[in-house]
Amino acid sequence: GAPRRYGNAILTRLPIVEQDWKRLEPLDDSRTAVRTRLNLGDRLIDVVDTHFHHTPEGGDIRRRQIADLMGWLGDTEVPLIILGDLNAALTNPEMAQLQPPRFVSLLPTVHPDQATRTTLNTAYGHRSDQIDHILIEAEHFEPVSARMSGDQATAGVWPSDHFAVSGTVRLKTG
Repeated sequence: GAPRRYGNAILTRLPIVEQDWKRLEPLDDSRTAVRTRLNLGDRLIDVVDTHFHHTPEGGDIRRRQIADLMGWLGDTEVPLIILGDLNAALTNPEMAQLQPPRFVSLLPTVHPDQATRTTLNTAYGHRSDQIDHILIEAEHFEPVSARMSGDQATAGVWPSDHFAVSGTVRLKTG
């Protein structure tokens, strides 16, 4: 019934053990998060996809959304990956709970020379900023590879107003 709707999805080849979703505060911003617990061999991992508030001046709204998300996820020993359109650079103050030492962003960790590379398509009039992230818990995951795609037009057509971030991580043993 909301005038705006945003959807999140997680596609996986791994067996899904459990899944859940949550509307994030403030509810009038129509943002959600989806958590999927996956079976990786004999271990479990949680993958969370979300989409935070979009305006550059919306730091307080994103801070509420992050606090709500982290409260919902709770403290667990299950290794965690959070990914999605977070609509803010990780250096923004409201992103403090998602910064090192607990989390690292995969793309700039694998490619430090791309730490400030934009994931927003400036051809659509967007600012140049890296706001799409794959955040891995540094204690549990080892970065293997990361890349951006969709960052070139084909015959003058762009696939999106954002560039896709993808990557590979390895679950640490122990």
